[in-house]
Amino acid sequence: NNQQMNEHTDAEVTIPNTTRRFGFVLNPTAGGGRAQNQWNELQLLLSRLDNQWTLKTTSQRGDASLASASLLGEEYNVIVSVGGDGTHNEVVNGCLNALTQNPDLKFEIAFFTFGTGGDFQKSLGLEGYTNEQLVHLLINGRSLLCDAGRLECVDLEGGPSRRYFINISSCGIGGQICHGVDSSSLKDYLSGTMLFFMQAFKNSVTWNNKKLRWKFTEEGPWEDGNCYIICVCNGQAQGGGLRVAPNALLADTLFDIVIFRDCSMRNIGIFIKAYQGGHLDPAYQHVVRNCRSNRVWIECQPGFEEEILIEADGEVPGKLPAYWEVVPRCLNIILPESAYVANTQSSNAENTPLPNSNIQPPSQ
Repeated sequence: NNQQMNEHTDAEVTIPNTTRRFGFVLNPTAGGGRAQNQWNELQLLLSRLDNQWTLKTTSQRGDASLASASLLGEEYNVIVSVGGDGTHNEVVNGCLNALTQNPDLKFEIAFFTFGTGGDFQKSLGLEGYTNEQLVHLLINGRSLLCDAGRLECVDLEGGPSRRYFINISSCGIGGQICHGVDSSSLKDYLSGTMLFFMQAFKNSVTWNNKKLRWKFTEEGPWEDGNCYIICVCNGQAQGGGLRVAPNALLADTLFDIVIFRDCSMRNIGIFIKAYQGGHLDPAYQHVVRNCRSNRVWIECQPGFEEEILIEADGEVPGKLPAYWEVVPRCLNIILPESAYVANTQSSNAENTPLPNSNIQPPSQ
């Protein structure tokens, strides 16, 4: 539970570089096979190191989660996810589930992104890194104790679903788009940005905004709106580069929650600006709301219930109603120095933090 996890994570753990034992989790099909190609080069670089390392390769959904938990059980103290955002999501779930079972685990985690969208690397400051730079980071980088998110929702069969995420989770058109991206036959041939843009256009043509309501404390009050998408953000970017939460920090124990209301294709200019974070300009505050909280409940307004899909790091674990909460300071992520400094600065999110922003998530 979160209480156990919080007791474990009251201090950062940077493992001395000479004793880092690397457990790699590789999704060879990520990015249309790009991850496997990059691994071939990484393997040559790793062979020059004195550090012990091993590799586990995935072949189906769920393998990365099982592999990361297994590596921790084998006492590898740095888990390295090699793949796309979906692979990273599974590795995070494997690590945090293992940590829940054994709060005394001491480990670090790193993310090498070679997938379709590659959005989480924008929060990690790793865009444009060469394989040589990535391996150097593994040996010399220091880790920052970062937050994750936890989602509780209804799965697609109607049962309960609980999932961690590291970057962004959303409901509304985002879930529909990610479902389309994941099932697209073009997934292995187009860039993440292009594929997302195609699915966004395809779904926007027929999309009707959804009557949703949300609250930030258990007792309320509820707020409501005619929503295009609600994004619950630990990281900054999604959709192949859409900087939906440009002020989000990985270590501030708060989500940046961005709500797009009364949007349609006529607001395409706002979404284009969002690739640079320009949608948070005060000129668009009648459409876009940006606020901060460590938890949020979202559901359909009474009388307007329908199936609204949810995505978490690009995966689709279920549908509304749902509850999101921050799991504070639970993952030691190895970062380049620039990202380490950026994520320890205070946030300048545009809205004043909500009254519950200093409340710790409840134990479950």
